[in-house]
Amino acid sequence: EMSADQAYTLLPPKPHDFKPQQQQPPPPQQQQQQPIPGLVTVHRMPYPIDSSRAKCRRTMMGVEVLFPFQQPLPAQTAVMVAVLRSLEMSQVCLVESPTGTGKTVALLCAALAWQRRELQRL
Repeated sequence: EMSADQAYTLLPPKPHDFKPQQQQPPPPQQQQQQPIPGLVTVHRMPYPIDSSRAKCRRTMMGVEVLFPFQQPLPAQTAVMVAVLRSLEMSQVCLVESPTGTGKTVALLCAALAWQRRELQRL
């Protein structure tokens, strides 16, 4: 029988745990115009959002965020601000939070709100 301490001990991987992956040849290049890094190309307008279904509206960093629940949790607000800040600065955002804190809904609401605002600027 295993003790609680033993159950959570991380063991180093054994050499046979990792098998080298066979490298596949790159797909044939089609003649496509390469996107410019940092430039968003919009081919069509996204599916319209029925903003009357939002239970909460918050303006964060100059962006109106529609939220599907009565009020975002403090952790969700922090995620939304971090996502909006990273999008504004064209940077990567790393989010870490325990299971069940609403990371997915916060990330989606912030990203979609930023996208809507950017498309309105065009």
